[in-house]
Amino acid sequence: MAPSLAKSNTPIIFSLFLLSIIIAFPAAAQGDQPQETNFVVFFHITFKGPDNVTDVAVAGVPGEAWRHNAFGTIFVNDNYMTETMDRNSPKIGHGHGIYVVSTMDASSLLISESLWFTGGEYRDSTLELHGTSFLTLKYREIGVVAGTGKFRFVRGYATFETVLVDIIAGHATVRVNLTLLQ
Repeated sequence: MAPSLAKSNTPIIFSLFLLSIIIAFPAAAQGDQPQETNFVVFFHITFKGPDNVTDVAVAGVPGEAWRHNAFGTIFVNDNYMTETMDRNSPKIGHGHGIYVVSTMDASSLLISESLWFTGGEYRDSTLELHGTSFLTLKYREIGVVAGTGKFRFVRGYATFETVLVDIIAGHATVRVNLTLLQ
């Protein structure tokens, strides 16, 4: 008796199926690796003064002062970003989000921050950062968990370093080093 047509063509059909996947998804077949991107932005924070305060406590433990060193205090921020440390350099976006003093000894913050690029190379793109910032460290690292625009499917990390604090003027500058895979 002759072999059935379906049994004799099974290896050919399977081979054609694999070939179609390789043609349809060449990056997977070639083993392309994500590209690493590194760049720096600077947050300019205003924490006191009559106008344009960019970092504000909005909630905390009832009956307690809402401070940066008080457990449970929740802050919102909308700090502008530049490519250089100079506060007067052109703005390229905003870092806005929330953070909470998340340990009893106030040694860390839980941060959820969006970097919204309004100018420069990454205009109309965002990066989403989330994680714990350990305040006792010179370089505080949190995860980059998502992005939009030029940062779709991104992952990575950001390190924060406070490079200037002027208590009298009420402002600070934070260097943010970004390492991204995409």
